Amino acid sequence: MNNNDYKDNNENLNSENTVDNKSSQNSGHRRSNVQHTGSNTANNNSRHNVREGSNNNSEHHSSNSSEGHHIHHSSGEHHSHHSSGEHHSHSGKKRLTKQQKKKRTITIVSIVAAVVVIIGIMGVKGLSDAKGMLKNANELKTEMNDMLGAVKAQDAEAANTAVLKLDNTTYKISKTLSSPLWKMASHIPVAGKYVKSVDTLIGLVEDASDDIIKPAVATISEYPMSGLKVGDGFSVTTINAYLDLLEQIQPVVNNMTAKMNKVELPGSMGTMISSYSDKITSLMSMYTDYEDYIPLMKAFIGDGSDKVYLLAAQNTAEIRAAGGFPGSIGTIRVEDGVMSIGDFNPVNDVLATYPPDEANVTRKELKIFNDTLIYSRDASFNPDFERAAQIWALAYEAKHGESVDGVLSLTPTIIQKVLRISGPITLPDGTELNGDNAVSVLQYELYYKYLSDRNTGMDDSEANDYVDGLFAETAKQAMAVLVSGFDFKRINEYVDMFNEGVEENTIMLWFVDEQEEQYAKDAGCSGNLNDDPANPEAGVFFSLYEPCKLGWFLNIDTEMSEPVINADGTRSYDITVTLTNTIKRSNITRAGGYILGGFDGGIRGFVHLFAPAGGTIANFETNNGLKITTDEYDNLEVGYNVDLVVEAGSPQVIKYTVTTAEGVDTPLKIRTTPTLQAYR
Repeated sequence: MNNNDYKDNNENLNSENTVDNKSSQNSGHRRSNVQHTGSNTANNNSRHNVREGSNNNSEHHSSNSSEGHHIHHSSGEHHSHHSSGEHHSHSGKKRLTKQQKKKRTITIVSIVAAVVVIIGIMGVKGLSDAKGMLKNANELKTEMNDMLGAVKAQDAEAANTAVLKLDNTTYKISKTLSSPLWKMASHIPVAGKYVKSVDTLIGLVEDASDDIIKPAVATISEYPMSGLKVGDGFSVTTINAYLDLLEQIQPVVNNMTAKMNKVELPGSMGTMISSYSDKITSLMSMYTDYEDYIPLMKAFIGDGSDKVYLLAAQNTAEIRAAGGFPGSIGTIRVEDGVMSIGDFNPVNDVLATYPPDEANVTRKELKIFNDTLIYSRDASFNPDFERAAQIWALAYEAKHGESVDGVLSLTPTIIQKVLRISGPITLPDGTELNGDNAVSVLQYELYYKYLSDRNTGMDDSEANDYVDGLFAETAKQAMAVLVSGFDFKRINEYVDMFNEGVEENTIMLWFVDEQEEQYAKDAGCSGNLNDDPANPEAGVFFSLYEPCKLGWFLNIDTEMSEPVINADGTRSYDITVTLTNTIKRSNITRAGGYILGGFDGGIRGFVHLFAPAGGTIANFETNNGLKITTDEYDNLEVGYNVDLVVEAGSPQVIKYTVTTAEGVDTPLKIRTTPTLQAYR
């Protein structure tokens, strides 16, 4: 960096007149002695001693400091504004009082005095050190770029080289800051706090190198991502190595984030530091995105011992409260340290027809869900996915004599998101599914292609079996391309996909083991009904009862008022639910009975409206004389109707009041059955 560059930075430092009139202390930075080759060995062995000498800062106060006033100088600009003809007396400009002018004068004098002291004490040596540190700072920027690029590229050798260079550069800066001159400068008001900020930042860079990058490089070296895929599955050992890494660095990341917020430098120096801050934050964000899912993933894959999960593909065209009709079900197995996804088969080939006695379906459940739970496949009429998954697991065991460890549920919207990342697939009939059309094709177009009144050369039974086969093939191919096309460099996209699925309730996961199920709850993907009064959630759920494929045309819209605080401290919300059938006459004319059901395009089904845990639900009003029955299920108040029809052009509107538990001020959330209205 040339002298002018240094001058610019020095002017920025001098122009900042906020004086830190409070005592400041620097906490020590933990340093590990990493062995380097050649001259770097001495550097690393002495790093701890060098930095320890700069960490004990005595308290200093400036009696002439004035906080809260800032004077900014730039080229061609002066406070007299002679060059522009402007004066502080101009209209719109506030005149400074005598007291303000006095304070400003004292502040300017303090700044000038500080600069004079620094230059007088440090002289040529201080200027030389500053130039050297600025040069090192630019080198640090390049080295951080190289290091981040190598880590993201999974290049262990290049990452190691970049880390060695970065360590050497931070050592040089640390050594300079630990010298007597710069230790003295750190005690001078104004300038001192910026010296300390540089010291803090260098410590953060070293922490990132020692506690994040080096462990990551070690993991990359021992478990390269080339070993992630094993045949048609994934290596559990490799996955666990990276999950362990994420778990190890989590507290380091949290600590670094807190310290980063305290780094403060003026002007262009602040901009430079901001650039470093952004790079460290970028590095940390690669890992913090996965923080909530680490325990969940570790529970799911286990230690490599055998596990079996059901993978239910729920069909939203046949919408159910907990997602949809599970038309196809596959398996996920962990065997011999490899996790793989098996074939999908029609639900009736996978589950026993009726739930076994162990499922203990109650009379209350049969009443509230209109006897639908007498069939295993219809368990998702119950909006509590935990309960539906339990019934499916027991029904699978009853049919196949094999117990399962849990159930994972997906809807067609996830298929589209998978294909958006992994690329398109082609079905046996030549239909291409991709990241833009999968939902529309699977939930609408295929039905009208094969199951409408148009002549397809198949009878209804053949057409139905053929379409079911296409759905099973879709699930199989989508999971296969997810495995074969898995790209670690796009891991953030996979995580975003999972996050979206969790938020939309289109991905849900249930474990047999209670502790593992708690991980699913903590991650927000258990699909359970609200059981925490302190975090209230009302439920709005709809299920198609008439056999048809009209879920594609259903809208569920909700509105919620601001809360009213009652005399007892509870909070009440007015909620409006609108159920709309968007089918057009042309759709009705083209469709056959298999698509429409028996109500000429009307959507016949159930609605269940749940209060939050510890709360109440009341004051039902409907626009079409619809009767709402109230009851209690799983310690929650519920209002429901099991015989409503949503006709085209005639929405069903239900208004009611939900009150949260006493003493709860957390805003109410509403969970609804996921629909397809965003994909039409």
